[in-house]
Amino acid sequence: MKINNFPKVQSLYQSQQKKMEEQKARVQSDQMNISGKAKGLSELVKKLDQLPDVRAEKVAELKEKISEGNYQVDSKAIAKKIISRMRS
Repeated sequence: MKINNFPKVQSLYQSQQKKMEEQKARVQSDQMNISGKAKGLSELVKKLDQLPDVRAEKVAELKEKISEGNYQVDSKAIAKKIISRMRS
């Protein structure tokens, strides 16, 4: 069997191969940049994750005051906080 247009076939193959290599190069050069604000936010989230959910000293202090009968509730301060949070 004789192939007559071998140079033409070879050039088509080489051009197709070149296109595929260019696509691979583009895919490999993709990158992502994170802004300084995002990095700072990420650090804050990590620090928050390290904090305890409950402030044990505050809870112990309140339990002691309640058990001794010294805990006084300031109803006006509570009402003001509720109102201010409802407004915001």
